[in-house]
Amino acid sequence: MKRTILSIISLVLIVVLLGGCLAGCQKKEETPKALAAQPAIEDPGNPVTYKVSGAISSNMVLQQNKYIHIWGFSDNIGAYMYGEFMGEKRYAQVDENGVWDIEFSAHPYTTEPQTLKVYPKNGEETVFEDILVGDVWIVAGQSNAELRVMYTVDYSTETVAEISENDNIRLYFQNHDAIMYGSDTIDLAVPQKDVIDPTYHWAKSTKEDVYNFSAIGYYFAKEISRNTDVPLGLINTAVGGQPLRQFISNELYEELNGAEVFGEGASHSRVFNAFTYPFLRMPIRGMLFYQGESDNWTTDGWDPEMYSDHFEEFAKEQRELYGYDFPILNVQLSSHPGTDWDGIYEIRCEQVELLSKVDNYYVVTSFDKGWMDAYGVDVAHPQNKEPIGKRLAAIALAEIYGEGKLKNNGCPVPVSAEWKDDSVVIKFENVGSGLTTINDDTLQGFFLLDEEEVVLSMTKAEITGKDEVTVALKDKLADRTASVGYAVDDVANPDYNNLINSEDMPAVSFKFEKAK
Repeated sequence: MKRTILSIISLVLIVVLLGGCLAGCQKKEETPKALAAQPAIEDPGNPVTYKVSGAISSNMVLQQNKYIHIWGFSDNIGAYMYGEFMGEKRYAQVDENGVWDIEFSAHPYTTEPQTLKVYPKNGEETVFEDILVGDVWIVAGQSNAELRVMYTVDYSTETVAEISENDNIRLYFQNHDAIMYGSDTIDLAVPQKDVIDPTYHWAKSTKEDVYNFSAIGYYFAKEISRNTDVPLGLINTAVGGQPLRQFISNELYEELNGAEVFGEGASHSRVFNAFTYPFLRMPIRGMLFYQGESDNWTTDGWDPEMYSDHFEEFAKEQRELYGYDFPILNVQLSSHPGTDWDGIYEIRCEQVELLSKVDNYYVVTSFDKGWMDAYGVDVAHPQNKEPIGKRLAAIALAEIYGEGKLKNNGCPVPVSAEWKDDSVVIKFENVGSGLTTINDDTLQGFFLLDEEEVVLSMTKAEITGKDEVTVALKDKLADRTASVGYAVDDVANPDYNNLINSEDMPAVSFKFEKAK
């Protein structure tokens, strides 16, 4: 009898402990308290003409655990607008700028479709159906972020076959034509209060809509959805060919350039003004970013060596505008052949340098999935994007959704370098059970560089610990060596840049300068 009781107690303890771990390992956020009831108002019920923001539509996802904002526009200054969502009725007044913003209480995620109603006291009611509460992700960057699923299907036949509008994945696509080719009706030099095309809307993940959406965004969401039932909303703000200065505000551009640069057709801030600004009232979970090819050259005083400084300011501004330090998951640039891309490796290294400058920032590599396409028809746009989406998802699953196997289950990144007389010892994070090489071959891909960052020579390197690589300094080049680098060639062939972790995640490109 005593043995039976002890067995039952032990079983209960195991269940409790496992239950506690399962609950605690999910890194769940607390949902803020419900908003206090609004005071009664006297609404004369005068006619109101209004428009709901184009960022709002049926089939959308609203960010969980954040106060919900539903906004729009009206010329009836001082009039009241009402909204109903998840059993709550709220109101807002049209301000002096002709904007109304109804704030609702926060909610944890739900896969149960919800209805949103917006209306004046006397007037037409607007109803939005099939709304989910989950996580909203911005997909930002240039053409490799924008590259659509339709161009990647040959590499991802199994995942493409799984496309289903019944998935809890919702997509908001913005067409790049106005930004890339200009517009006769939109002044892209100033922020747009609403989305620039009235046809923009949220869509379910039908085959047609998925095929026309960002590949890294969709494959990221698909991988997340395989591991959690949190609904995911993706907003495309990526536009091909755009340098980093297009993703910051006019004000920040002026600050960084030290001069006033407003004006019709300005060569900066267009993506921010047209694609970012209209969504700033909408809380988000985080951002996927894949950009930098167009910062490969020195243009308008923006040098590749300044990229990390400029990106740091970009991240700071974005987070200030949204009001919190959301995670930024960045893709290190892929391989590009030819002489026109001689700054690509510099941008890659700048993207890794940001790990020491920006909190809640992560980076994954892509060069091993680019070189195979590098001599194809489209050298600048590798089409094997599913592995990149999965690498981004691996970070999110560990850091946000609590499902990762490693610290962030991402690519190995360097965290320190100790310079000795004859070697440099580099420590890494995200190594899993240990660093290794592709096919257990001899470690390759390490270089010695001079003060001008010109490659002096390849050099031997050896994995000397679970998270450690020792790089040899050559006697004849020791005095001229100013930095050591890994995968610093523009076309970084993985056969010769073969450092990976136990999860087959490739190490990022990087360089470490010798302290002066």
